[in-house]
Amino acid sequence: MAVTLKRKTDSAKFKSEIMKFWEITDHGPIKWFLGFKIRRDRKARTISINQRVYIESMVEKFRLTRAKQVLTPMEPNAQLSNQQCPSTANQLARMCGIPYREAIGSVLWPVVVSQPDAAYAVRILSQFIQNPGPAHWEALKQVISYLGSLKDLWLTFGGRSEAMVNGYCNADWASQQHRHSILGFSFHFGEGAVSWSSKKQNVVALSSTKAEYITQMHAAKEAVWLRNFISEI
Repeated sequence: MAVTLKRKTDSAKFKSEIMKFWEITDHGPIKWFLGFKIRRDRKARTISINQRVYIESMVEKFRLTRAKQVLTPMEPNAQLSNQQCPSTANQLARMCGIPYREAIGSVLWPVVVSQPDAAYAVRILSQFIQNPGPAHWEALKQVISYLGSLKDLWLTFGGRSEAMVNGYCNADWASQQHRHSILGFSFHFGEGAVSWSSKKQNVVALSSTKAEYITQMHAAKEAVWLRNFISEI
C-alpha cells in the first residue's frame, strides 16, 4: 500500500492508527509500485516512473529479445481491417497457437501507466482480439518491439513549469476503412502526461471540422474533471 499526504506528521499519524489493527512494515519512501519504478527529485520537484523490468519480461515472454529496434509503434497509414482476419480452416489453424489475446493484455499495462504514445496502435489492434490474422499479429509484435526500444525512458511529472496543466487534442478524418474518425487527447501535469485517450468516434463525421469538434468535446469533459480534481487537492 502506498500512502501520500501533504505533511509527514499526517503520514505518521495515519500509520500509527493502522498499526492498532494490523501488523505493517514501513519500507520508507516509495521506490516500486505495481511493477514500475519510481524516482523522486526533491530539488527539481519531479517524480518519474519507469517500467523497464515489466517491459523486458514482456519482450522475453513473446520471444522478441532479438528483434530490431523500431521508432514507431505502428507503420504510418497502416490499414488493418476485418478482411485480414482468418476465414478458412487452414488460416484459423495457423493462428490457433498465436498468443494474440495475451499479448494485447500485456501491452495494455504500459499504455495505461507510462506509454501514451502507443495508445493509438493498441486501440486499433484490440479490435481484432476475437479473430486476429497474421497482419494483426505482425503489427502487435511491432508494438512490443517499440516498447522494448524505449524501455529506458522515464515519464516525469511536476517540475517548475509556469502552467500547472496543459491539454492537447487532435483527430484524423476517416483514415480507417470503417470511416469513423479517431480522436485523441493528452493532458500534462508539468512535463509528464497524466491523462490520455485514443478511441474511435461513435458517429461518422461528415467533415474534418466536425471530427475536430467531437474530439474537443471529449477533451473538454476531461479538462473539467481534472480542474475539479486539482482544486480539491
